[in-house]
Amino acid sequence: MNQNSSVDESGSSLRREFKGIPVLLLLLIVAMAARCEFAGRPPQALQAASKAQLSTVYVNKEYGFRLDLPQDWSGFSVIQEDWSGASRARGVQDQSGPLIRIRHPKYTENEPYEDIPIMVFTHKQWKTVEKQSLVVSAAPFPPAEIGHNARFVFATPPRFYYDFAKGYEEVLNILGKQFRAFAPAQHPRKTSSSHRQAVVGAMRS
Repeated sequence: MNQNSSVDESGSSLRREFKGIPVLLLLLIVAMAARCEFAGRPPQALQAASKAQLSTVYVNKEYGFRLDLPQDWSGFSVIQEDWSGASRARGVQDQSGPLIRIRHPKYTENEPYEDIPIMVFTHKQWKTVEKQSLVVSAAPFPPAEIGHNARFVFATPPRFYYDFAKGYEEVLNILGKQFRAFAPAQHPRKTSSSHRQAVVGAMRS
């Protein structure tokens, strides 16, 4: 009698131990399937989520720089102007260069958004700007460099966001994190204030 009782207790114990095995096997199978699915994804698919908010890009091959813009900037316009500067020694405006403004597509006269302004200098010009022997604005300090390549230095005008227009914080963030310089075209065109133009842009990466 005791022997049968012992056998029953052993069988009951084994059943309790094996009862949870199907659940564990099911969880293991699900985990392995998820891992295989993740491993099988191409790199482009894995990167898609991180680029979801940065799907619009402005590329300027002429001077050699690009800006990755938020998705709602698709349809932006590019306004090409000139900056002008005066040598302290001469006191007259005798230097100039490109000033490129990237404008938000929702910009209106009644509700202006902050532009993304980029001044383009040669390295020779930039040295004189740093020494403040070339004055390019009425501000008591020079433009702020945001990047450079072998031929050009890129900077933002002093106090450009002091109007605190809509989106100015986003513009500062874009300039600080999404600006990239690269090797420019061999023969960039010369610009002048008499050849200003606006270009609609919706280029995507």
